[in-house]
Amino acid sequence: MPSQTFLSSPLSPELAANIQQHLATIRDAPTDKQSRRLFADLISAMTAESMAFYFHQPMDIIQAGAITRKFVSIGVSGSIKMVSTMGKKAVSSLSAEQMLQLCDFLQSLIHEE
Repeated sequence: MPSQTFLSSPLSPELAANIQQHLATIRDAPTDKQSRRLFADLISAMTAESMAFYFHQPMDIIQAGAITRKFVSIGVSGSIKMVSTMGKKAVSSLSAEQMLQLCDFLQSLIHEE
């Protein structure tokens, strides 16, 4: 893959540990219903943390007012719900190979600096 520039966001230590643990579980039984649910849950949790970083943290930086914060919270909440719903549907029909490829992709995105 050619060199790329990435936009990144931090993960909490708890979520980083959960990702590692759950990816191992998913790799052991990639087409298991629980594995699919775990993967979708990981994507939702990562989305929630990223959205908080990109949207809520800037509101703190600029000391946004309550109304602005409320609008941002509503938008973030709706986005997370949409990602969760779509994620569950998307992984429900993937093959074992596809699930493993997604695990590898997700693993490749995680690094410490």
